[in-house]
Amino acid sequence: MTTMPSIQIVDPTDPAVAAILDHMAATAPLSLGILFGGDRWRVVTVCAIGRTTDGTPVGLATLAPTDEQGGAGPHLIGVWVAPAVRAQGIATALLGALIAESRVRYGAYPTIVPVTHGGYRAAVRAASACAAAALAQVRPLIAPGLGCWLP
Repeated sequence: MTTMPSIQIVDPTDPAVAAILDHMAATAPLSLGILFGGDRWRVVTVCAIGRTTDGTPVGLATLAPTDEQGGAGPHLIGVWVAPAVRAQGIATALLGALIAESRVRYGAYPTIVPVTHGGYRAAVRAASACAAAALAQVRPLIAPGLGCWLP
């Protein structure tokens, strides 16, 4: 892919969201369950999707007014980008769109809890482009650069 896909804010019931989730179910079922399964999906109120110029959905990020337990303010719940188009800034663009949307909907920057090194880098890039207050909400579960989970 040579051009950045368009990023749109949509409702979780949008057909493009269903298309991405169906694609994940067929090609990345573990990622689907980890990122968007169970209570994680139940709290989602808004999604950002990335679409190619022909309209094909290639990325999804989700936002909720709370975490899965119902507290702690707005949270980015999950981000997924199709493997064929990763490392092109799509995750950063999806996150940036939802950071801005969180400010509009909830009056606060969302907490972002990245669990991979790529997710951490995308979160830092997106939050840094917004404000220092957004960057302060990035709370990794990984030790950046060490390749291990934090306890």
